[in-house]
Amino acid sequence: MTANPKDNNSGEQTEVQESNEGRTVHENVTPGEGKGRSFWRKLFGALKNKYLIATVAFAVWVFFIDSNNLINWYRDLKTVSEQRRLKRHYVKAIQYTDEKLRELSSNKDSLERFAREQYFFHEDGEDVFIVE
Repeated sequence: MTANPKDNNSGEQTEVQESNEGRTVHENVTPGEGKGRSFWRKLFGALKNKYLIATVAFAVWVFFIDSNNLINWYRDLKTVSEQRRLKRHYVKAIQYTDEKLRELSSNKDSLERFAREQYFFHEDGEDVFIVE
């Protein structure tokens, strides 16, 4: 690739490139135009695309503005997870309580032991010492 320094009337320089087939290709290059500027021009050109603008606007609306947005969805997901955890805990607690109830209602000695341990019941003339 060689650059031809001769100027056109518009202040542009002509850049000469040789292709693989041996043909010469002339392109007009504006002085001061580098790779950074072409990136911004491409980006600006893409932003002028009405379909891209509509898609980005729709995505922003759905993900952040709508009543069912991602933030609310994540908050609800955490709430549901916490509720499931609490449900598992209470199911285990209910099973334990049911087991204790069956044990206490089937055996009078276990009922007396439970009353003495939990509620410090005692018979007349009996002293109860609490050791912790």
